[in-house]
Amino acid sequence: MCRSKRVLYFDTDSIIFASKPGEYKPKLGEYLGEMTDEIVTEFGIGARIVEFVSCGPKNYGFHVILPTGESRYVLKCKGIRMSAEAASIITFKQMVEIATRYRDGEEVQVKVPQFNIYSDFAQNVYTKKFDKIYRAVSDKRRIVAAEMYTRPYGFVE
Repeated sequence: MCRSKRVLYFDTDSIIFASKPGEYKPKLGEYLGEMTDEIVTEFGIGARIVEFVSCGPKNYGFHVILPTGESRYVLKCKGIRMSAEAASIITFKQMVEIATRYRDGEEVQVKVPQFNIYSDFAQNVYTKKFDKIYRAVSDKRRIVAAEMYTRPYGFVE
């Protein structure tokens, strides 16, 4: 696939890209080294992503329209346990707001309540509550603000 503005997000083993009828799509398969369509696997044939936002590596969200017309939002935030409380703070709309403000040079930090459950040597179980800071991070790529996409550091147009 030509790495153009169609590529919205990529990581070691995944890619999210925009696709219109007639445009190239990678061959899909079920075996090691082949691409799979995880949207179809999770939401069914006919489901499609209609909105996407990324606030950094392993930190993204998307809006899926199901074949029934129902909407679903999926959020992935590295290092954040998405409890009901956290999900009420970090929403898709909030991620878009954070990404937009980050693009414009403003860093937004949001406190997200978290907890850990652990035990001591006597097998007593404890819960520890604490806050994590959620924010946009872009330390591996340069943001091209006018068009809302990124390029690797050192890339020359």
